[in-house]
Amino acid sequence: MAISLLGVITLPGCGNGLQQIPEDELQEIITEAMITSAILTQQNVNAVDSIDPYKAILQKYGYTLRDYVYTIDYMSGRKSNPLTQIFKSISAQMTVISHQADFDYKRKLRYDSAVVAFTQDTVLTIDTTIKGKLNKYDFVYLNPKIGEYELQFKYRSMGSYDYGTKLLKLKHHDASISHNKSKSSSYWMDITYQPKDYSKKFKITTSTVDSLKFSFVEPSRRKGVAYHRDTSYIQNIKLIYYPPIEQARQTYFKAKTDFPLEIKPYTIDNDLTTTFQPLDSSITIVR
Repeated sequence: MAISLLGVITLPGCGNGLQQIPEDELQEIITEAMITSAILTQQNVNAVDSIDPYKAILQKYGYTLRDYVYTIDYMSGRKSNPLTQIFKSISAQMTVISHQADFDYKRKLRYDSAVVAFTQDTVLTIDTTIKGKLNKYDFVYLNPKIGEYELQFKYRSMGSYDYGTKLLKLKHHDASISHNKSKSSSYWMDITYQPKDYSKKFKITTSTVDSLKFSFVEPSRRKGVAYHRDTSYIQNIKLIYYPPIEQARQTYFKAKTDFPLEIKPYTIDNDLTTTFQPLDSSITIVR
């Protein structure tokens, strides 16, 4: 980062009018610049083409890009070049920052896991066991809310590829689409002779979806294959709703603390903490 910025500006041979940045401040500036560069990269902003963030960092410390380049050039020309030790210290500091960021990220994940577990809602339960062919079985969930849904059930297939693979079909009926059209998605159900848990998640991103229709599609039968009685089944169907994470965090925080997530400032009437006497002695200002 420090070396790449050397090419941003060309300086005259002398340092008249330029400030030399102390080593401790230079280390802080380079560290902050590296963090800024990482953020810009994550946001797909080319830091090489835009040096404004570095100008802002230097300005905060009271320096310019010319001061910065002059300082780097001066230090690199000294016999006891302090840049090596500065970069070692920055590397160690960045390692500490990285570990702290990783810890904070994992802590947020654990918090969000608790949030999701607390706010999830089982909105549909079907206890009936459906045996054999499934193509005549379907069910509908009305007025889904924006958020994520997960369909769960336990099933067992015939366990042979001769029978083919069954499908779960999901239709989103969107009231905003003309001619009552639906968006349809299909998902394979793996072939398994042993009972298996099935789970499929999908998102609802608009309030115009007024229903979700779930159905099953049987595989095509192959000619010349002797099929036995279909012993497959599906049972314990559940549809679980997960609200958007921002909404879930607010619900969880309020439930656990009895306070809203954003506490607004408030004033106390008749709080006579300070009294000012203005120029007009007949007026008293109370704050």
